[in-house]
Amino acid sequence: MNKDTIFASLTKNNKTAISIIRVSGPQTEIIIKKFFKKKPKNKEVNLRNIYTENGDFIDQGVILFFPEPNSPTGEDVLEFHVHGSLAIIKKIELELNNIEDVREAEPGEFTKRALQNDKVDLLQVEGLDDLLEASTETQRKCAQLAFMGSVSSKLLNWRDELIEISSFLETAIDFS
Repeated sequence: MNKDTIFASLTKNNKTAISIIRVSGPQTEIIIKKFFKKKPKNKEVNLRNIYTENGDFIDQGVILFFPEPNSPTGEDVLEFHVHGSLAIIKKIELELNNIEDVREAEPGEFTKRALQNDKVDLLQVEGLDDLLEASTETQRKCAQLAFMGSVSSKLLNWRDELIEISSFLETAIDFS
């Protein structure tokens, strides 16, 4: 299990109407206690005021909380959907960085954790990469199938069929 908790901003250094900051890891419950006066409900859309550790108001946003193992990474996941002001994003990131064992995620680290926690397999990870690189409708459809597990399930079916066939062959050789 990963000791540290990671976070990443979807829009990092860009001013947008809405920005999403995702958090994943064991410190998520502590982050919830530090940022909110009322805990967000699991797997529901929550409108919450967001505060610093000192109680200063940062922003109001939509908060999503997915407890482990029912999350994209298999760990506790918290998402801040906040106004996309650079000042708001920086303030939330600063507050997150001030919490012990919380750090900014490396590129691909959320996907890596999902793979480590068996939320996706390697073919789905490759499908996700293909999906992010897709520039045509055909590429998107093929990548989407791989990402959603279609390729993996076909391979598992073929594997099961091969095991069954090999057991029949071994039986035929043993009892011939």
